[in-house]
Amino acid sequence: MPGRRAGLTLTEVLIALFLLTIAFTTALTVFRSATLESSFSSEHYTAMFLAQKIIEDAGAEIRHNPHAFSEFIARGEGVPEAVNGGGSRFFRLLDNTQNFGYLSETDDEPINEGPLFDQLKGFTAQVSTRFEEDPVTGEAHSDLVRITATIRWTARDGAAREYRLSQLFHGIPDESYRQPLAIDLSASQQATLDLQAKAYVADLLGLGGKSFDDLLKVYSQADPVVLMNLGRMGYLFNLGEQIEVECKKEIDDLEKLRDEIRDKTDLVNRLRYTDLQRKIAALYERKAVRQIASLLLVRKPVEEMIAALEADPPKAPTATSLTLTTLLEQEKYLRKIHATADKVFMTIRFIPMSLSSAESIYLTLVNPPYRDLIPNGLEHLYFRKALDIQKIGVLRRLDDAGANALLLQLRTNIGLFKDYFAGRFPHFLAFLDKEREYTGSLPMLREQYRSMYEVFVAIDTIDEMVNRVKELMPIPKKGKGKGKDED
Repeated sequence: MPGRRAGLTLTEVLIALFLLTIAFTTALTVFRSATLESSFSSEHYTAMFLAQKIIEDAGAEIRHNPHAFSEFIARGEGVPEAVNGGGSRFFRLLDNTQNFGYLSETDDEPINEGPLFDQLKGFTAQVSTRFEEDPVTGEAHSDLVRITATIRWTARDGAAREYRLSQLFHGIPDESYRQPLAIDLSASQQATLDLQAKAYVADLLGLGGKSFDDLLKVYSQADPVVLMNLGRMGYLFNLGEQIEVECKKEIDDLEKLRDEIRDKTDLVNRLRYTDLQRKIAALYERKAVRQIASLLLVRKPVEEMIAALEADPPKAPTATSLTLTTLLEQEKYLRKIHATADKVFMTIRFIPMSLSSAESIYLTLVNPPYRDLIPNGLEHLYFRKALDIQKIGVLRRLDDAGANALLLQLRTNIGLFKDYFAGRFPHFLAFLDKEREYTGSLPMLREQYRSMYEVFVAIDTIDEMVNRVKELMPIPKKGKGKGKDED
């Protein structure tokens, strides 16, 4: 398979954090025949159905078991395998199933006899995978794979025939989670952030409408890089609060609707209640992920601000370097900075509360009586979401004792879910087996989900860093002497 970039970008990490359980397929399918015929033969139609079955099975496997995405990547070009006799894994499992709600003892038997065996004699199937390249940059993306099913047979006239069907599948390879966290923004993302940073600085200094270059002319002693970092800090601190306000309004509205039907016992309202709970849990999760993003992004400008303030002489835009000579000007400027910085502490507080709320709701949904209200065929998605939000709960606990206690609960639920789904959803059972392996110990879990774990390590000291900025930019005392600062 072609080379690709390694690791996860910040955007991919956040998507993975929010959609850890969801692998989805794109609806882009391409097929072609290797030879032209004036009309399709019966063998050609058979080949079409065989290829379609492989593509549909691949999509189902990735949806039910995201770890399977890595297995398809490892497949590479693959080799031709007989459709009959169990040579191809795509023509063993569930081929003879009469009831898709469960597996009987013979449901995973290969095709060895009967009319179907006679019809498929001579057909081979080859499944190949390759990374899809960006049409602009030519770079291969680790999260986008093209799976191609090639069916070959010999026509009645003795000519070799083949039929190909391909589709793009999106997922995150297991190995990507093991890569270190990368917080670099793309050029366009950085430009967007910097526009917001400049707007914050203009508002802070009461010079709305002026460009950033105009600000530097007015405050010629200010370091432009540090002034920009001040703007990035301020905007991102405000962003955390803005996310809280926006999402809280959405959550409050849904919770009001939910509470109105909480005591209803008819099926329609029970189904609606369950769906509202699912939406509320997703909103709590989305809120936490967006606020985590704001903290991850603010870490670098805060670090650089501390370095500038601790330099000798300080490079940061202190009150004096901005020629704010009066005590009133200095105090007003610094109080604004402190007030904005204080917002980060509420953001830090709300993140674990949101994740805990989401976890509680998801776990409620996979237990009676709500478990029985999940739409048929989707149970595994709810159960997988419950496990993954628990997994995030373990990863965000940085103390080993607390994390190990949560890990024990997670492993217990994996075992309970395996018992509950025994004999059903074989791909989901394969997912549970892999989860059992990855959660074998706390070090193993943190290694497998290194980028996720490093997210919470990175934001753990944000509060200390912000307090350090406030210490280095103290609000001047009132009364005694112009420009005198607090200790």
